[in-house]
Amino acid sequence: MIKFISENKEWIFSGIGVTILIFVYALIRKIFFKKNKATQKVEIHLHPSNASSKTDDPELIPIEKINLLSFEDIEKALAKAPPLQRDDVKKNFRGIKVMWDGYLKAASKKDNNIVSLRLAPGLKPIDHLSTILCEVSLNDYRELGILPEGAKIRIQGEIAKAEKYDVKLINVKLFFLENQ
Repeated sequence: MIKFISENKEWIFSGIGVTILIFVYALIRKIFFKKNKATQKVEIHLHPSNASSKTDDPELIPIEKINLLSFEDIEKALAKAPPLQRDDVKKNFRGIKVMWDGYLKAASKKDNNIVSLRLAPGLKPIDHLSTILCEVSLNDYRELGILPEGAKIRIQGEIAKAEKYDVKLINVKLFFLENQ
């Protein structure tokens, strides 16, 4: 083999020789080093909690990406931004989907059984300036009619507007939590 290489070194190391050697190497690798890994396809089917397990055609529920952005992150970003850049920073938060825990500060009923909610974010006391704002249908969340001020609520939604002390969410889902 060494004799062959020394006699044919110009041909081997020219462009055509290198190309042929690479092709032969790839062919040998393909033949002798086959990976026997079968491709696995994973499907996840989520069933609504009230769905029957006997159904052959389960309703698929899309998984939404929830951002880990906190209310405090928004406050800090707006506080750090120069005054003339704050409007641009506020626009960057629009459309982000979040899930936060808050405490009921106030609720007011509007037309068509729509309820406007004001929640204190995180572990802050309910008299703090910062507020999560949203509107939901009382028909969807009848529990709101009996919830006391300070009740713990997990809120999932999309940021519509971010201000220094207020964040308005749309497309909201509420989860009522036990106060601890």
